[in-house]
Amino acid sequence: MKTSVIGLPRIGCRRELKFAVEKFFAGQISEEELEQAGFHLRKENLQRLRSTGINYIPCNDFSFYDRMLDMSLMLGIIPERFQEFEEELTPHQFYFALARGITNNGRSVKAMKMLKWFNTNYHYVVPELNPCIQLSPDTTRLINSIHEAITLGIKPVPVLIGPITFIMMSELEDHLSFDDIFSRVSAAYQEIISRISLEEIAGIAFEEPALCMTESEQHRQKLSTFYNKISARCSKDIFIHTSFDHVGKNYQTMLGLPVKGLGLDLLYGPENLNLIKKFGFPADKLLFAGIVDGRNVWKADLFRIDGIISALRESVASDQLVLAPSCSLLHCPLSLTGEDSMPEKYRQYLSFAFEKLDELIDLGRIYRLNDNDRISRLKEERRRFIDDVGRIEPGVKEEAIKFELIHGGRKTPLKIRASKQRHNLTLPLFPTTTIGSFPQTPDIRQMRNELRMGKISREDYNLFIRGKISEVIALQEKIGLDVLVHGEYERNDMVEYFAEKLTGFVFTANGWVQSFGTRCVKPPIIFGDVNRPGSMTLEETLYAQSLTSKPVKGMLTGPVTMLNWSFVRDDIPREHVCAQLAVAIRNEVADLESNNIKIIQIDEPAFREGVPLRDERRMSYFRWAVNNFLVASGSAGDNVQIHTHMCYSDFNSIIDEIIKMDADVISLENSRAEPTVLEIFREHQYPGMIGPGVYDIHSPNIPSVEEITDRIMALQKLFPDEQLWINPDCGLKTRRSEEIIPALTNMVTAAKGIRNPV
Repeated sequence: MKTSVIGLPRIGCRRELKFAVEKFFAGQISEEELEQAGFHLRKENLQRLRSTGINYIPCNDFSFYDRMLDMSLMLGIIPERFQEFEEELTPHQFYFALARGITNNGRSVKAMKMLKWFNTNYHYVVPELNPCIQLSPDTTRLINSIHEAITLGIKPVPVLIGPITFIMMSELEDHLSFDDIFSRVSAAYQEIISRISLEEIAGIAFEEPALCMTESEQHRQKLSTFYNKISARCSKDIFIHTSFDHVGKNYQTMLGLPVKGLGLDLLYGPENLNLIKKFGFPADKLLFAGIVDGRNVWKADLFRIDGIISALRESVASDQLVLAPSCSLLHCPLSLTGEDSMPEKYRQYLSFAFEKLDELIDLGRIYRLNDNDRISRLKEERRRFIDDVGRIEPGVKEEAIKFELIHGGRKTPLKIRASKQRHNLTLPLFPTTTIGSFPQTPDIRQMRNELRMGKISREDYNLFIRGKISEVIALQEKIGLDVLVHGEYERNDMVEYFAEKLTGFVFTANGWVQSFGTRCVKPPIIFGDVNRPGSMTLEETLYAQSLTSKPVKGMLTGPVTMLNWSFVRDDIPREHVCAQLAVAIRNEVADLESNNIKIIQIDEPAFREGVPLRDERRMSYFRWAVNNFLVASGSAGDNVQIHTHMCYSDFNSIIDEIIKMDADVISLENSRAEPTVLEIFREHQYPGMIGPGVYDIHSPNIPSVEEITDRIMALQKLFPDEQLWINPDCGLKTRRSEEIIPALTNMVTAAKGIRNPV
């Protein structure tokens, strides 16, 4: 059995890509130095793949920011508002301007929109397709990536995002249909394939995860049309890889395509096994069997894998099987190297991207030799993991189950609560606030490191944090915000911070995963039962509230986001883990309320990304995800205003669930979209108040008063004045003070101008 991978993490073991790109943003390194940093990271990955012995080695899986953005540029798709800058800027400056926006002659040009990549925490840059686009493919970077691999003695497989997925994940403007744009995009792809088919490559791989979310006859016809055309023009083997679920009715169409291999996710789409059993598998194709979890950090589950391999062997010959991860390993940390400080009792169960390569090779050897002794030993390791008594917290499962069986929400209808809260809070029209975090400056990171290394005491650190809280409360009052936050200076990450105060979690030193661009997160690992030994946020929140007469929000991360932004134990259902998290957050809400905190925000930016791709799984997810939010917020009395926050999402598909969450106020990361995207909230008569982001915190651009005023006025056309809150579209943690102070000042000025027109 051969082995294959379609992508590795690209950030480096120590986030080298992040720091190189950010130095380029700051003008501290040249384009040549940035390119050299990228080259070293690509070379390291290629050498690791070669030395491990992986048979099908990818290239073109690297990006300085995002591969969907790269694919747009490869096809020659550039939004019209940026075209005037193409000649003025260097290639890298232009590339990053598309992703981050640009200010030119006092005019801000909005960055391309970002959305979540299927049901992952990775954000991609959304291509913009309109009826007037002119496609002119540029394969320079693609061919360079091929030559880099060849220079290292590798015959690579260039990996491209497939055309079905590319179009489906794009924004189609001016009522453009899939059919309208397909022929032009398809022709550009064919030109790209014609160019690279002349190179010394082992095949061409297309990522088509969209085939796991749609089964329309229209898409199946286009799928067949495209792959028949490129097969006729290309002498190289063509592989199609799907991920994140099963392919449903698309399977039969895929069987008839003139391609050499099909990749199926057999972990997150176990129904793919039934499709193979029912319809068979062609003797002239390779099956890239996704049996190693590309989205989690646990060692391979040999009980499950052995069952999959046994089932496959009934329909697929061994020499047709290519063992692979369930998806690109982009979604895992790179390597366990450097995690020596983690206790072995946890580390022994873990496998990151590089270790998963070793697992693939081991599995290939095991099943090639039918090594039953090795299979038995690996099953015993898995059994020890499942039965580890260190994972059990007495009483936790019982408490969570109690809330799973009841409606955990608030008893008083939202309309009645809103009336009480207006009287209690006495806020003006268009109340202004922020999402929660303020910039994490170098001195904060230094103090946190010194605390970790024992160079300062906990008392000294707490005094420092109190000083920062005092500064940010004074700053917000000076700016004129109506509802304040304490700045979250004590928090390293919105999930990891809470995880450190709960039982059941394990933490890494360098387990970084790319979220978008240069933004990396270090997801905690849920190893056992989750319990809250004591208050997590009360001290800082009460101190901040003591400094001002304005309300200070208690800031919590919601249970669904805690779940989706962690690596979750896989021995019990995810919804049971989420229920444990919900009970912990519920108890924190009760503590805040009992100490007279009047506004509590329970952030759920990851609610949408947990939605399964397939319709038949969605209702189950929605049921337990919504109920766990209701459990978390349900202890709050009528006078407590519960806020929540959601990141870039397809709100249309989850609006009913958002309403069921019963939050008093929702804030949305929406500034890169047009206000009309929010029409779904108006159409469904969203009952709570709403704070659509009025400026983009992911861009260094500082919006003017006029720009923010225009956005608020556009929102007024959708919502009554009394329903609107004014806020940035996300936390300010990653921005600089010199950016956020004028931006927030302009935001408050714009809100006051609308509130009190001259």
